[in-house]
Amino acid sequence: MKSETVRLGDICKTNTNSYSVKEKWEYVNYLDTGNITENKIDNIQYIDLSSEKLPSRARRKVSENDIIFSTVRPNQLHYGFIKEIPENFLVSTGFTTITANEKICFPKYLYYFLTQNYIINYLHTIAEQSTSAYPSIKSSDIEDLQIKLPELSVQRQIASVLSALDGKIELNNKINQNLEEQAQAIFKSWFVDFEPFGGVMPDDWRIGKVSDINMTVTDYVANGSFASLKANVKLYKEKNYAYFIRNTDLKAGNFNIFVDKHSYDFLTKSVLYGGEIIISNVGDVGSVFLCPKLDLPMTLGNNIIMLRPNNYIFKYYLYIWFKWGQGQNYIQAIKSGSAQPKFNKTEFKNTPVQIPSEEILKKFHTIVTPLFNKIGENKQENKRLSDLRDVLLPELMNGRINI
Repeated sequence: MKSETVRLGDICKTNTNSYSVKEKWEYVNYLDTGNITENKIDNIQYIDLSSEKLPSRARRKVSENDIIFSTVRPNQLHYGFIKEIPENFLVSTGFTTITANEKICFPKYLYYFLTQNYIINYLHTIAEQSTSAYPSIKSSDIEDLQIKLPELSVQRQIASVLSALDGKIELNNKINQNLEEQAQAIFKSWFVDFEPFGGVMPDDWRIGKVSDINMTVTDYVANGSFASLKANVKLYKEKNYAYFIRNTDLKAGNFNIFVDKHSYDFLTKSVLYGGEIIISNVGDVGSVFLCPKLDLPMTLGNNIIMLRPNNYIFKYYLYIWFKWGQGQNYIQAIKSGSAQPKFNKTEFKNTPVQIPSEEILKKFHTIVTPLFNKIGENKQENKRLSDLRDVLLPELMNGRINI
């Protein structure tokens, strides 16, 4: 495959368009850096400018086919490709916006180039050497990258192969969202509206505390015992690494962060095998996840609380209770701190929780288990597809695999 190596800044423009208050928009749809990870948006903030102040960082305009790339801590993977633009859309100045010259560079090809692991690692190395308050890069650091450009038709073909994998991942995510919404609807009918019980909570149910339920509740422990991980996990012994789950990785649904035998000081005493409920307790307080089953054991990073019910019938019930039910309201009520909202394990253990009868919990678990099993299968397929994409990406970009 013939290709030409060029400076990235010679085939694109960065930060080309900004919003001015003179434009007098009535509202703004705003995307902050923390609300997109690996092209997955979890929230776009609607700001009514007649009653709310526009954040000082809400300034950058984007166009269709633009790339947005966070300049702070590149290894947190806050980047994306703009396909659809809501009206009056702005992104944070914490992003560099990248507009490709489409006469010579296919935008999605450029996006895949920038999302290669070695590019991310290189930019993060630059960021760690910066003198700013946080590890960060400049737009010029991105512009100075060297990129191999094959013919435009080949760029399109490479992007098409990789996009097909991403498209299947996105479809699986939409299916999973629908399946989880079905489980939520059943939960609401039974445990919020009490529809099967005449609209009132049955007499043999009660409101207790998290600590009343027989389960393990733990959080990050600095300098925790790494020996338990080594002693109990055969795969760890063989490979000398495990998954390290951080707050930001949970948000992205990304579990490809590894720790090795030299990372002792950053590990918790808890080893996760899949099925645990994990809750963010700092920053993005109240984000709730069901830990997937993976091919390697997992251990928690900081800012996470883990629940492992000893009775299986509580697993999906508690997951939905804290993610979508009244439990989420309780979590938001106990958090404190404006600059860095948080709550601790003790506060969490004392939060109220509705405890239905064992008979009803068993029935609920039986009904929703097939839904969550399918969600788990789709997540496993997504991981295989993601791994395949990550293997193909550098090979296609460097011409070692021809289309």
